[in-house]
Amino acid sequence: MVTVCLRGVAVVVATVVLLAAAWSPADQDAPAAVELHAVHVEGKWGFINSAGEMVIEPQFDTMHPFAEGLAPVSAEGRCGYIDKTGRLVIALQFDGAMCFAEGLAHVHIGPKSGFIDKTGEFVIVEPEFHWASRFAEGLARYKLNDRYGYIDRTGKVVIEAKFDSAGDFSEGCARVRVDRKYGFIDKEGNWIWEPSK
Repeated sequence: MVTVCLRGVAVVVATVVLLAAAWSPADQDAPAAVELHAVHVEGKWGFINSAGEMVIEPQFDTMHPFAEGLAPVSAEGRCGYIDKTGRLVIALQFDGAMCFAEGLAHVHIGPKSGFIDKTGEFVIVEPEFHWASRFAEGLARYKLNDRYGYIDRTGKVVIEAKFDSAGDFSEGCARVRVDRKYGFIDKEGNWIWEPSK
């Protein structure tokens, strides 16, 4: 499932859709009793618990998985974040919002794009980037002029945008593509495995 909510995106599903699987195995900060599942009722999204009881009334135009205790939602063309009680903890103010990872979430308001913390404050603003991903092992991918690189949690570019595609870091390495060939790099951008078909 894509974890971006965008203003104006239509969601077409049956009257009630129950997403049976748990949202995120990484979301271990919530006890099993608070496991929530998304439901779509009469054009709005809400959440039920594992007993089928409505916990958060359907009221959102779009919603996405809970991660680190918060879920991005949208209503009336704006995105914000709710907690597992349904309380809006970060106001509906963004044009787009992604799930939290490692304490930060990528959002944008018009031309302003960056990462916010769980209070909704911008901690990294990167207006020169065309796109950025969630953080994984302390680094996030960014896109600039159709090339991908990596920034750290302060927004500093640690690996220049020179790859045709790039994946998240996992166990200290990331898969990248250059000229239709794939290889693996370390967190300094050094080749662990040179690109090959």
